Amino acid sequence: MSTPHAVPERVRRRPRAETRALVLEAAMRAFGETGYAQTSLEQVAAMAGLSRGAVYSNFSGKDELFLELLRETIAQRIRQIAQAMAPAPTRAAQTRQAGEVMVGELREHPERHLLFIEFWMRAVRDPGIREQFRLHRQETRDVLATALQEQATRWGVALPIPAPELAIGLMSLFNGFGLEHLVDPDVATSELFDKLLSALLSTPSGQGAPPG
Repeated sequence: MSTPHAVPERVRRRPRAETRALVLEAAMRAFGETGYAQTSLEQVAAMAGLSRGAVYSNFSGKDELFLELLRETIAQRIRQIAQAMAPAPTRAAQTRQAGEVMVGELREHPERHLLFIEFWMRAVRDPGIREQFRLHRQETRDVLATALQEQATRWGVALPIPAPELAIGLMSLFNGFGLEHLVDPDVATSELFDKLLSALLSTPSGQGAPPG
């Protein structure tokens, strides 16, 4: 009696969204670790465990991949702001929470800040990239300014300067702090970030008590 031939197991076709996510994750690591100019799409594909064709089926080239990563990074940063600004029982707890969230991100995902530096380097040299970078940064500032104003209203205090200007200061603090953390994480700690943030948010005399 003949033995029936075994039917080969069907190879699962990876959903397009899953492939795209793998490419973005690999590109973030590759661009962050070795730089945009030094990274090829072949390297991204190898890091993602995919074929070169799988990368090109989702992105026309390195520039499109780079800009998509910029959008993803901004969306992630906005989610991070929401987490840092989630209601806390006291104002002191609020700044401590923000410090833990922001520095925790630097500690757990240093490649994201390295990638941000790559975005900045390309933006200051490429007018096309710069305009898109500026628009995405504006979106982040607007979200942060709104969160700051909501916090001030919640605590019944006045901000030391207008919320949009304060948002620029806080973003500058985080970006610069990120550079220091990448070099010396034992010095640029969440505790220090908490102190700096508290000082920056201190209310001027006559406009309410400082954070406490």
